[in-house]
Amino acid sequence: MLVSKESVLPIDRIKLSKSTKFEVDKLLLRSPKYFDEAAIQVKLGTSATHLDTASQNITLSSGEKLHYDKLLIATGADPRNFWPNSAAMNNVVVLRGFDDAAKLEAAVAANPKPRIVTVGSSFIAMEAAATFVKTAESVVVIGMEKVPFERVLGEKIGAAMQKLHEEKGVQFKMNAVVDTFETADGGASCSGLKLKTGEFIPADIVIIGAGVVPATAAFKTALNIEKDGSIVADEYLAVVGQQNIYIAGNFVSFPLPFACFNSYPQATLPASLTRTTRDRPIPTTSSASSTGAWHNSRAVSPPTTCSMASKSSPPCRTSGPTSMARASDTAATLSATMTSSSMATSTRSSLSPSSPVTSPKKY
Repeated sequence: MLVSKESVLPIDRIKLSKSTKFEVDKLLLRSPKYFDEAAIQVKLGTSATHLDTASQNITLSSGEKLHYDKLLIATGADPRNFWPNSAAMNNVVVLRGFDDAAKLEAAVAANPKPRIVTVGSSFIAMEAAATFVKTAESVVVIGMEKVPFERVLGEKIGAAMQKLHEEKGVQFKMNAVVDTFETADGGASCSGLKLKTGEFIPADIVIIGAGVVPATAAFKTALNIEKDGSIVADEYLAVVGQQNIYIAGNFVSFPLPFACFNSYPQATLPASLTRTTRDRPIPTTSSASSTGAWHNSRAVSPPTTCSMASKSSPPCRTSGPTSMARASDTAATLSATMTSSSMATSTRSSLSPSSPVTSPKKY
């Protein structure tokens, strides 16, 4: 059984920031026929609200309870929106799911030559800017950093990316902070953004790409949630300290020998990972501090010892051995399996290997 809060079957989410028109059939990772033939039950528009590991039951937002033999949690991440009053505005979009894309498409249909403003200067915002600059009246990127992508790619690459976008007509307001979303039509829409400096940026459509936070709140009473919102798994993506629960996606911290990532020592390798599994030892660190090679996002040059991501930034896209988790991020929000056979089919659908991380938008 596959449980998802989306209104449509699992989609290739990364395409949503790269187009202005969306046909759900072209976004689907698997066709409806696939789910039927694989005997996978699907519950859409539903999310998990509570997990009871003792009884192996999950409570859904509908009030229904499901019992699982094996459970895969692949809830991914929730987008940040620091301006809650903007959520109800018909021309403000936090681009994450298919319904968000449909809202954006409707806003574009109502104003085919809009003034676009993106809040944020990383992948979602910059891809949207590259997409809309061809057809919009204007595109303005508002970012808190000195240059776009500064935190993930560095200042030099960020400056080069900004120059490329500027050559195509994108405008930038960097080192800037949005203060308020100014309203129109009695609060139904946004007329523009007011910066902390007092400057007003007019907008017909606003796309918020201000980062994400791990979508693990529903499991905080049942599982050990790290300070950054992530959950620790072993090398087989089984939740450390739990039975029959597996995780995949943006919120996972897991050991990855032979590759290293942001070096912020936060996680200590659990004793359970020193056991012998399948007649071979699970690799542990050679570091005297027993800090393991924990991976949950951004690849950098490999030091000898690795750990979890920076405290200042939540986990983002997984890669390497768990590139397959990208499909589960974008599609399934919770896969509850009722029998061992359904576990096999459900896992194949939500954890099918996906293509490598998509390159930045090309003009």
